[in-house]
Amino acid sequence: ISVKQRVIETVISCAAAGLILCRAIKHLTLPKNSIFLPDPIGKRILLVVHCLTFDIELGFKFATNRMICILNPCHIVTMMQIFCLAAPSGRLTTTVFRLHLHMLTGAHMAILFPLINTRL
Repeated sequence: ISVKQRVIETVISCAAAGLILCRAIKHLTLPKNSIFLPDPIGKRILLVVHCLTFDIELGFKFATNRMICILNPCHIVTMMQIFCLAAPSGRLTTTVFRLHLHMLTGAHMAILFPLINTRL
């Protein structure tokens, strides 16, 4: 794809996303009061396993000198999941959880529409 086409597609995509975001922000609501539930043991076990898995991924990235890959959306979603498991319930946790739900389709999209133009 030529550079001109990439720039045009990027500008159009960002403009469309910006318009959709501006319209959606008007309809967003968060609960005024949050419900504080007791911390179940299963949640703590899941947090420990999730952190161990993510630490192994980070170690592999450091070992192969590919730390730029840590900014991939799948790793960002993993960090959001760890935050939601570790943080106490509240407005911020609710916001991060809702953002996380919208980002869960990213892995399926990457499988359905792989980036193949950079492969040799």
